[in-house]
Amino acid sequence: MKRALRFRPDGTFTIVQFTDTHWLNGEPADLKTRA
Repeated sequence: MKRALRFRPDGTFTIVQFTDTHWLNGEPADLKTRA
């Protein structure tokens, strides 16, 4: 990891998670993704 975490003055920070969503044709497994 090239960047260090940066904390706010109060000691907190934000975590962001990006995911790759796969949606095929509305089958039950797809509907679980949407939930």
